[in-house]
Amino acid sequence: MRRLLAIMFCTLVIQGCASGGAQNLTGEKLTRSELIDSFKSAQLRLTCDAACSGSWGSARATAKRYYTYGLWIDLVYTVAEVGHRVDLTYYYLGRAAEELKYTEAAKTYYRLAQSNRYKCDAFLDTCDDVEVSNETRLGLKRIQSSEVAKQAETRAQEQSSSKIVTQDRGTDTNSEKPEFASAVTPVEKNIQIKEPEQISSSKTKVSVESKNVSNSPPSSVKSQNKNIAQKAIDSTPSLQRKTNDIEGKLRQAEGAERDQMIAALKKDLKDPYSAKFGNTSVLGDMACLGVNSKNGFGAYTGMKYHLMIWHDELKEWFPMNFVKPGELHECLMVLVKDR
Repeated sequence: MRRLLAIMFCTLVIQGCASGGAQNLTGEKLTRSELIDSFKSAQLRLTCDAACSGSWGSARATAKRYYTYGLWIDLVYTVAEVGHRVDLTYYYLGRAAEELKYTEAAKTYYRLAQSNRYKCDAFLDTCDDVEVSNETRLGLKRIQSSEVAKQAETRAQEQSSSKIVTQDRGTDTNSEKPEFASAVTPVEKNIQIKEPEQISSSKTKVSVESKNVSNSPPSSVKSQNKNIAQKAIDSTPSLQRKTNDIEGKLRQAEGAERDQMIAALKKDLKDPYSAKFGNTSVLGDMACLGVNSKNGFGAYTGMKYHLMIWHDELKEWFPMNFVKPGELHECLMVLVKDR
């Protein structure tokens, strides 16, 4: 009897390995390079049932760890490569899509989790302490609330722009303007008026300065930022001891690399257009990106440093949202603690 059970178990495992993997809507198996594109477009489908239970049992602990630590891309790969169809796996895909801002895909996977007839707690509890039904409902509610807020913001912007247009049309352009002499008050007569040459030169100066404004900090700020990370290290004894072995490896991100980090982090900010970005300290595949952004009340919160991680397969930087932003020395501690 035991031998028979062992043979049946091995057969299931072998079948699971053979039939595992995700498919698209047309039933074609997806390669690893095609997984993410299908995932983003909500076309990823898990089609392996009991035959993949053994493979999923081996991958569950890894998937839960990625879920706990917010490593969403790795979670998608882990779930898709096994392809086990159960409400928990579709919930994992939905939560990953929500956190990565693929809203339509998140709604699709959440609904697939709700409608899936295979439940992780149907026979044996393999839900890994995740209340799938409740978490799925909350996920859809979060998305709905976000969409309502965006619609309200769009309407408010449209109303504001329409008011401005109405005011512009209502302005009487034909009304007579007062003579210059009569409009000048005694105080204003004492004001020195610039000569045309002075005015044109000042305009040129302003235009040149405005061209230098960009996402990158000014050159004076850059020169100051070069020593910020080292000052944070020197002022923190425990951090200084940790960095003795990595001296010279800490660098500043610039150019396209820094712009990619900023673009990735902007997706998580309440008001990304008003954010002011500081220096970026990089160590290996992790980085600390400084940003001063507005909170829900419209006030700047001060410079906080967000932990970023490089995904080598996707060649992209991602924010590690499970680590709370803080001071530079706190972020650097995370960078060097396991080095």
